[in-house]
Amino acid sequence: MLAFNSRIGIIGSGRLGTNLAVVLANHGYERVSITCRKSSAKPSIQALLPKVTIFDNNQDLADFSDLIIVCTPDHQITTVAESTTWNSQQSVIHCCGPLSYDVLAAASDSGASIGSFHPCQTFTGNINIASVNKLFEGTLINISSDSPTLLESLSHLSRKIGGIPISIPDELRPLYHVAAVITCGSLAALMSISMNIWKAIGLTESEAASALKTLSTTTLANVHEHGIPASLTGPILRQDFETIDSHLNALMHYSPEAAGVYALLSKITLDGSSLPIEKDPNSKDVSNRYTDLIERISSCLESPR
Repeated sequence: MLAFNSRIGIIGSGRLGTNLAVVLANHGYERVSITCRKSSAKPSIQALLPKVTIFDNNQDLADFSDLIIVCTPDHQITTVAESTTWNSQQSVIHCCGPLSYDVLAAASDSGASIGSFHPCQTFTGNINIASVNKLFEGTLINISSDSPTLLESLSHLSRKIGGIPISIPDELRPLYHVAAVITCGSLAALMSISMNIWKAIGLTESEAASALKTLSTTTLANVHEHGIPASLTGPILRQDFETIDSHLNALMHYSPEAAGVYALLSKITLDGSSLPIEKDPNSKDVSNRYTDLIERISSCLESPR
């Protein structure tokens, strides 16, 4: 089991690495260290982590640590494993969502236990000390290892910082991860479309941000409280076909790419809404209108212009 005086080293002082170091230190792990190669970034990291040792290179950190957590970009993980000297008393894990721990094979070849530890959470570089300790509360953390002992330690560590340990089969990791990306990064990208449209029609940055905050906050609250089906809204559910046509026409003029996104989301809404068309008194007409709508959406998706 990972003790509070275990030496935990974090390779990579990006968003995840820095947030994780702060949370571990604040949860009682006394000997946390982190690498930082940019001298300009060291003062800010030291201010956040006054009791944490900062190393200039990976090897010095590895020599100092019992558990090494690799928080580099995904494509650098294998290079880190192959360029660092490990020993049989160490455990080496990465925090990559779609990759298995096999990318750490070089560390395993040296006798180290290897594994993975992926928090299904989003991180920012603007760390709020007042709330950072709650960052992992209720967060799913996908763990795996070639060692039952290390797996147990990762499960304990997950719970200690407030997370919920899970284990996803390796072949399903990319699908698991892309769902997280869609929920987080893609959602932010989707919101940028709305922001840009509002600003294009004359709203100020603050006005657009206010509209975004109100709508997104209420929508997420509805999803959490009532579930996704009950939270679907918009002209498709109201059978407002003229409104949908006006949306598509406006978007095709404004941005064919945005029209393609809107068309795809409309199709997903239509597919997932389970609309009771057969109960409508004008069900035949409504059904025909939906058929026309699907054809219009399909044409936008195939060749938006």
